[in-house]
Amino acid sequence: MTQLPVSSAREELENGSLVAVLDGLCVPPMPIYLVYRSGVNKPRKLQALLDFIDQWVAEGKFSFSQ
Repeated sequence: MTQLPVSSAREELENGSLVAVLDGLCVPPMPIYLVYRSGVNKPRKLQALLDFIDQWVAEGKFSFSQ
């Protein structure tokens, strides 16, 4: 048993390889914190991660609801 964002398991839920067992259970939103040093040049990998997360959230791909 696990708790996953629906967006991370959508394909598996649709093809039946995963089954939702507590479908009616709503969990509160969980914040995501990224901690890094400010005031210095960000490594390209860090900036790529920040850009990816910004886009992911803006497109609504991060959701715990169906």
